[in-house]
Amino acid sequence: MRKVFLIFLILLPTITGAQFGEDEIIYHYFQGLIDKGHESLQNLTYNRKGEEISAEVFNVTENLEKYDIDHKLLEISPSFKTFLKSLNNIVLNYNRMIDHRNIENSQNFSIFKVSLKNVLENIAILNRSLDEIDNITLRDDKENILRFNTTNIRKDIDEILKNIKKYSKKLEYIEPEKRGFFVYVDKDTVYLNSKVRVYGYVNYGHDLHSIILIHNNKRYVVEVKNNSFSKDIYIKTLGDHIIYGISSFGSSNKVVVKCLKIPTYIEVYPRDNLTAHLEEEINLEVHLYDYYGHPLENRTVYIKYLNGEFRYNTPLNLRFKLDDRYIEYVNRSVPVDIIFKGDNVYNFSEKRCYIKILKIPTYITANYDNGYIVGNLYDFKNNPLDNKKIYLTVGNNTYSTTTENGSFRFQISKFKEGRITFKGDRKYASSSKELSYGSILGGLWSSSDIYPLLFLIFVIVLPFTIFKIYKERYKLDNKTEKREEQKYLDRNTKLDILHRFYKLVENKMFREAVIFAYQLFIRSLNIKRSYTPREICKVYREIPGIKTITEIFERIYYGDIPPTKKDVEEYERFLREKEGN
Repeated sequence: MRKVFLIFLILLPTITGAQFGEDEIIYHYFQGLIDKGHESLQNLTYNRKGEEISAEVFNVTENLEKYDIDHKLLEISPSFKTFLKSLNNIVLNYNRMIDHRNIENSQNFSIFKVSLKNVLENIAILNRSLDEIDNITLRDDKENILRFNTTNIRKDIDEILKNIKKYSKKLEYIEPEKRGFFVYVDKDTVYLNSKVRVYGYVNYGHDLHSIILIHNNKRYVVEVKNNSFSKDIYIKTLGDHIIYGISSFGSSNKVVVKCLKIPTYIEVYPRDNLTAHLEEEINLEVHLYDYYGHPLENRTVYIKYLNGEFRYNTPLNLRFKLDDRYIEYVNRSVPVDIIFKGDNVYNFSEKRCYIKILKIPTYITANYDNGYIVGNLYDFKNNPLDNKKIYLTVGNNTYSTTTENGSFRFQISKFKEGRITFKGDRKYASSSKELSYGSILGGLWSSSDIYPLLFLIFVIVLPFTIFKIYKERYKLDNKTEKREEQKYLDRNTKLDILHRFYKLVENKMFREAVIFAYQLFIRSLNIKRSYTPREICKVYREIPGIKTITEIFERIYYGDIPPTKKDVEEYERFLREKEGN
């Protein structure tokens, strides 16, 4: 259920501030739906056209039912589904009344009258759904009762009913021609292979049991009841369609319905624009849908990028590698255009997404020993980088060398601290490493007058020191330093990492949450500052999950790639396990 609920969260409007429980999230979403309905109906009260509204949440509830998943949504969804349908029907028919308000005209009179009747019927349905909604009870995380506020929308309904009452009286006094024959349609523009509903009003002073409806010279016999009739006609060819009626007493007016190709749209997954490094493989999933959301398979689409155009059939997984051709686009966004040119049934559509290309992240490892600094330069996938310029800065002096198969070496005596830098190039991002070296012998070698002291150190002090180190290292069941330093749980709890992590996530600061949590966790290990994330991962490899959080951190911190929802969930899982939740 958690997975489905996370899908549901994506559909909700952004909520900032306090952390909400499941009931509160549902409450805010559906209250927002009620408020949108109020805005739409309020326009109608001023005789301005309203807008129909939509809600993706009902697609989620259908999936819940399909997979037999129990959820709070299923309890309250039916009332809101009725609410939405009846509200949109009110808006649709009231808009039609506005369009045909000149009821002295016979055709307008008929359309206005039928639309008014539909408004009244749907207001009754809407009121019943509001009664059900008023009885829905939700609770916040403090067990306070949450009830939906329907006050404004009920006021709108009262105002609309007042208008309807006035219009009904007007219809009683203004009777257009007592005798006549009129037809009209529910929409004058339709898409191929869809239907149009034809309405009619006929009154010649005689009882007519049927009329003949003509559509592009094709005849339909339609039953007449109470001087009215309706008929669904399917439109299967493009262009203009002429519809009218005939009876034994005369013909009706003619209406024209325009038929267009079915619109299409393209979906690309992942939905957001991509960010990737050079040498990485891009994977784009492309789907084509018609206006009704049906997938269109085996349709030709054209994909353009890097001045090339490539032809594929839908659906498709587009894979390509960001090789050296993309170096000139580093730190820029490369557009990828997906185009469906249409055919005899489906209309043209296109989609553009962007791939932001970054240099390959790098990192440096290094140690000082016996007068040499020895190190390696790697990319973020741990590949050694050959023939790269490395700089060492010690005080005011800077030295340089070149890597061989990723390795480099500097010869330097009396080294205490310095900075190793790779400045990067067209393909690889820069990186640096602070290196320090502390020794009980540091600084003594420069004096020629202290050889007796040196002798004393080697003969007496040094063996004693080595013995103490040996004893401390192995006194606890021969644990290694790596195992000894793994007493991070108490320190981790004191730092309260998880609480701070949640605070940043609540404020939508996902990148900051991951970086801050990683840095606090590393601080809890009391580890050397000169260690790189990969070195820490290697030393503490027995910590469950450390490899995963390290890879996420490197991708976000070095690669400047926004964390995904899965990344944030991985960090939450790791931190909860560390704090014993």
